[in-house]
Amino acid sequence: MLSSLALFSATASAGSSATVKVTPNASGGGCPNINAVGNFLPAANVAVAMTNNATSSTYYFSSLQNESPVNGTPGLIEYCVYPETGNLPNATTVLAVGADGSSFQTVFKSVQGYFGYTRNTGDPSNIPLDGSTDVAIGTATWNAGRPANQTILLHINDGNECNAVYNDGSQTCFVYPNASTPRLCNGDAVCKSVTIDEAITSTPLAVPINTVLHIHYTYVIVNQPSNLYDLVILSHTTNVTTLQMGAKDFFTCEQIPDPLGSPGGIGVYHNYQNTSLALAMAKTTGKCTKWFITVTGGSADLVLHPGQWVTFTVDMTTRAHGFTGAGIHCINNGVQLRWYESDDAAIHTFQSPMVDVDVI
Repeated sequence: MLSSLALFSATASAGSSATVKVTPNASGGGCPNINAVGNFLPAANVAVAMTNNATSSTYYFSSLQNESPVNGTPGLIEYCVYPETGNLPNATTVLAVGADGSSFQTVFKSVQGYFGYTRNTGDPSNIPLDGSTDVAIGTATWNAGRPANQTILLHINDGNECNAVYNDGSQTCFVYPNASTPRLCNGDAVCKSVTIDEAITSTPLAVPINTVLHIHYTYVIVNQPSNLYDLVILSHTTNVTTLQMGAKDFFTCEQIPDPLGSPGGIGVYHNYQNTSLALAMAKTTGKCTKWFITVTGGSADLVLHPGQWVTFTVDMTTRAHGFTGAGIHCINNGVQLRWYESDDAAIHTFQSPMVDVDVI
C-alpha cells in the first residue's frame, strides 16, 4: 500500500472538539467548511495516500478490511481535500468509479476552502469498503505549484464504524483516515502562515524583486485536544500595546499596514474579526520604522478549553518598491504567545519560527 498521508496546515476559526453533524444530500457534495476540519476523529478502517510532483497531487483511498458491502454499503461517499490557505487547484481529473460502475464527480467550493470527489448518485455509487487498497480517486493540478500541505477528510456510510468513532448512532459520518488526526500548529500553542498575492511559488515562498507585495498573515492560537487544562489569555487592563498576556509580532522595515486590508492602520481594534480579542497595531522607530501587533484578551479573559482555538488575519503591504535586493529575506519575527494555564496558574511562553521569503 502507498504510504499514508494526511498533512494539515489549514487554519480554522474558533471551534471545539465536538462532532459536527452534517446531513448529506443524495449524492454527497457536502464536505464541511474548512473552519470545521478540526472537529472530527479518525476511523480505524479507512486510509488515504498521495503521490506528488511540483504541480499536482494524485489521491488514493484504501479500505483496510473487507466489510462485505452490498450495493455500495458500507462505502465511501466523498473524499474531501483542504489545501493549505484554501488554494484550490486549477484543474482536476476523476479516476474513481463507484460500485455501480458510475464515475465519481468533482466538487469545488472555493468559499468553503475545499474541493472533493463525490459519488454520482446514492449508496450504490459509493466506493465499497471491500478491502481494496490504493484505489485511485483523482488528480489535481495547480498552475502556480502544488500546496505543500493538504488535509483529507472522508465521508463514509458505515454505521458500525461511525458509531464506534462518535457513539451517536449515525449511519454516515465524516472521519479522518486511520491514525491521521491532525494537530493544529503542529501541537504548539500558536502558529502563523503567510500568503502573498504576488508570490511566484509557495513551496518555497518566492516573490519578485522590486514589486509591491500584498502579504496576508494568518494566526492560530490553540489549546490542543490532549491538554488537561484551560488556556487563558487575560483581558487587558492597561495599554493594549504592552504585552501582558497574549500575542505579539513584529514586521520587518519594508512592510506597512495595507490600508485596504485588516486592520488597515494604527489603532486598537476591539473584538477583532469577531474573536473577542483586542488587537493593537502600532509602530516603533529605530534604525527604521517597524510595525508590530499586540493581541490581548479584550474586555474579558479569553478561555480556550482543550480542543478549542481562535484565528485572525493581518494584512500588510510593502513600501514603494518592495524588496530591492535578491536573496532570502526575513519578513516577520516569530509570533510570541504568553498565557496562563488553569492547572498551575503560571505564565507560559512560546515563540513560533520566523517567516522568510526568497526574493528573485
